[in-house]
Amino acid sequence: NTIRTWSQFSEPQLKLVQASGLKLIMGIDINPEGDYGDPVFIRECQEKLMRVMSYAKKYDCIITYLILNEPQTDHIHKVTGKAFVELMKTLTDIIHKEHAGVPVTISANAMISDYIDENIFDVYAYNCYDHTEAQTATMGFKDYVKGLISLNGDTAKPFVCTEFGYSVSHKGYGRYGGNTLTQQSDGLVANYRDLIDAGATGMCPFYY
Repeated sequence: NTIRTWSQFSEPQLKLVQASGLKLIMGIDINPEGDYGDPVFIRECQEKLMRVMSYAKKYDCIITYLILNEPQTDHIHKVTGKAFVELMKTLTDIIHKEHAGVPVTISANAMISDYIDENIFDVYAYNCYDHTEAQTATMGFKDYVKGLISLNGDTAKPFVCTEFGYSVSHKGYGRYGGNTLTQQSDGLVANYRDLIDAGATGMCPFYY
């Protein structure tokens, strides 16, 4: 019953969602490759967020904000983790003030961002695929998701899988591409079951 976006909806789009009865997990188009410690970039992020908040705060169809999608490990280390945390807290505080009661988080890439302490956010959220490599291959999708949920220590916070799925695209590799429609449909159902059994509060399928 919920749409997940990577960037912010316009007000006309929000009006359509509100009228439809659907809910929205709305992304904010903050550049994950920006310099999180640069005063100019910080000001641009704040100004963009305030422009979005000027109309978004009127719509209760928004149930969560995602202020960043898949920040990269090497980039965070380059611009410093301290700068990353301070910017995330700054943007979170703006939303908490402007649209009170709506939780804020990021959509982290589970394979590269599981070292990030997501307790600075209101919700744990990861893009997580049933990979044929690394931890999901050795632990299995369900157990890996269980690990992500317990990783941050506070299992009382909701966990949302903001991306998962199998692709039938001719491009890509592993489960990102080359699947048949049957493999895709069976894989999605299996992923749903694993996510439910692992304790996920919500899940957003994403696939070509």
